[in-house]
Amino acid sequence: MRDAIRRLNQLSSQNSTEQGIEVREMILAVIGEDVDDEFEELVRHALTSSPVMSTEQIARGILNLTKWREDLA
Repeated sequence: MRDAIRRLNQLSSQNSTEQGIEVREMILAVIGEDVDDEFEELVRHALTSSPVMSTEQIARGILNLTKWREDLA
């Protein structure tokens, strides 16, 4: 978890533009692998459901969604 947060913070500091960070880049920073479009949409929906999230909350959410999908398989 700490490594995921660290990587997400690094990504955030590298991309200090007004547009923010791409969802796929966040996922890659947290779990270290590219994902399918469906997973990206799940993360996008989760991110837009809360107005403000910390990097820890984002990392935890992505990791939880990853675990949830693995448990379904």
